Amino acid sequence: MTRYEYINENFERIKNDVGLCITPSCVIKHFAIYGRYIYYRKQGYEIMESAIYAGDDFKMTDRSVFTIIKQMEMEI
Repeated sequence: MTRYEYINENFERIKNDVGLCITPSCVIKHFAIYGRYIYYRKQGYEIMESAIYAGDDFKMTDRSVFTIIKQMEMEI
């Protein structure tokens, strides 16, 4: 199971944990960025284009997006 799949299956609990300051809020932001990247990939864009467009949506560099992609695709 990847980190993205885990967050997706337990989103309500993680959102509650963020509200209680147990989990950092960047987890939800990274989840949203990776979701946007997946959206662009499903639209038929190449990997680099998808990362650039997701970065533009969140005002981030493509390098930061690739770091988030690597984290979200990591097996847990």
